Amino acid sequence: MRDDLIKINIIRFYLAVSIGILTKYFLKALGFSATSLPGKIAYAIYPEILRELNKRCKSKILITGTNGKSTTTHLINLICEKKGITLCNESGANMINGIVSTFISKLRNYYDYCIFEVDEGSIKKISNELKPDFVVVTNIFRDQLDRYGEVDLIRNTIFESIANSFALLNGDDPNLNLYNDNKKAFFGLEYQNSIENRNLTLDTQFCPLCGTKLSYEYYTVGHLGKFFCPNCGFRNAEPQFLIRNIKHIGNSYTFVFVDKNSNTLTNFKIKDFGAYQLYNVCAAISTTSVLGINQAEIHEILENFSPKLGRFEEIKLSDKTIIINLVKNPVSLSETLYTISNDNSNKVIVLILNDNYADGRDVSWIWDADFDIISSLKNLTKVYCGGKRKEEILLRLKYTSFRLENCYLIDLRRDIKNILAHNVEKIYFLPTYTALFETRKIILETIQRRK
Repeated sequence: MRDDLIKINIIRFYLAVSIGILTKYFLKALGFSATSLPGKIAYAIYPEILRELNKRCKSKILITGTNGKSTTTHLINLICEKKGITLCNESGANMINGIVSTFISKLRNYYDYCIFEVDEGSIKKISNELKPDFVVVTNIFRDQLDRYGEVDLIRNTIFESIANSFALLNGDDPNLNLYNDNKKAFFGLEYQNSIENRNLTLDTQFCPLCGTKLSYEYYTVGHLGKFFCPNCGFRNAEPQFLIRNIKHIGNSYTFVFVDKNSNTLTNFKIKDFGAYQLYNVCAAISTTSVLGINQAEIHEILENFSPKLGRFEEIKLSDKTIIINLVKNPVSLSETLYTISNDNSNKVIVLILNDNYADGRDVSWIWDADFDIISSLKNLTKVYCGGKRKEEILLRLKYTSFRLENCYLIDLRRDIKNILAHNVEKIYFLPTYTALFETRKIILETIQRRK
C-alpha cells in the first residue's frame, strides 16, 4: 500500500510539472507572462509540490518584509550562485504559485541554495511546507491595509512563520526587535539620513511594550533608526552586522561592513541607487556571511550591482535614461522622491497608480506620502498621472505647490511615444505593483519599434 502511494505521488508530481511547463510555453507563445499560472496549475494537481522542493534544497532562504524584498533576494542570489547551484524567484512572483512556477521551470534534483522572496501574507503557508533554514526580514511598514492589516498583525504572522529557522532581522525597526528567539541576528545602519524639510512617514511611533512615544537619536528610513523608549528602556538590540562610515561620493556609496562576532571589517563600494537601499545591501551581506561566504569574495559583485525588474532599473534610450522604480506604500514613494531630489538632471516623472488586488484596493496611502518633495525637485518640467486611479494622483498633486498646469492625465500605451520623446536627461516611471510589468513592457516595446 505504501509503495503504491509513493508511485501515485511520483506520477502526480511529474504530471503537475509537465502540465505546468506546457502552460508556461503556451503563455509565452501568446506573449503573456508565465510567472504564476503554471505554478497555480501544478499546485492544484499536486499540492505537496513544495515538500518535494524542500527535499531537493540544501539551504533554504526566505526573504520577507514590506520593502526591499526583491533587491535583497536578487543580491543574495548573485552572491550565492558564485558558490553553488541556486533556485530563485527573480521575477518577483512571491506567492506560492510564483515559487512553484520557478521550481518547475528550473527543475533539478538538487540545489545548494533556494532563495525566495516571499509575500508577507503568504509567508506562513510557504514556511510550513518549505521549512526554511533562514528567514530574512527587511522591515515592516504599513502596506495594503485591506490585505495585510496593521503592522502588528503582519509582524505576528512573520514571527510565527520563522518557527525553527535562523532569523536575520532589521535591528533598526522597533517592530522586529520584539523577536525573542535565540536563533537570530540583527543587522542595521549607522547612518543619519538628512531629514530637513521632509515630512517623515512614521508607521510606528509608540513603544510596542509599554505604549510610550519612542524617542530617536536619528532616523534613517521612515520609523527605522536608532530609537529608545524613555519609559521602559526598550531600544535597538545590539546588531551583529552593521554598515557604518557611509560616504556618498559622486554616484557611489562607500561604507564599512562590520561582523562583530568575527571581528571583521570590510570596505565596500556600491552604485548610488538610493540611501535606503543600503539596508537591502546590509541584509544580503549579513545573510551570506551567516552562510559562510567570505566577504572578500563579493567586492566585485557589489561594485557592479544594479537593481533590476523595476527597482531603480535603468534603460538607456539615445541621449536619455529611463528609470523605473516600484512604489507601493507611503515610505517607498517618499524615499523614492527623496532619492530623485538628489538628481539635478532635467527630468519628467510619470506616476502610475492602480488599485487591483495585488496593489491594495485602498489607495488613500498616497496622502501619507511626502508629495511636497515634488515641489522642490530641481529641473522637473512635467508630472504625468496614469493608471486606473490617475485622477487620485492628480488630486493629490493639487495639494502641493507644484504647478498644476504642468501635471497631465495620460493613457500610458497611447501617450508613451510622446513621453519618451521629451527633451530631458531622465524620465522616471513610478508604478504600483500591477502597473510595473505592464509599464516596463510598453516602454521596451516602444523602444524596440524605434530601432
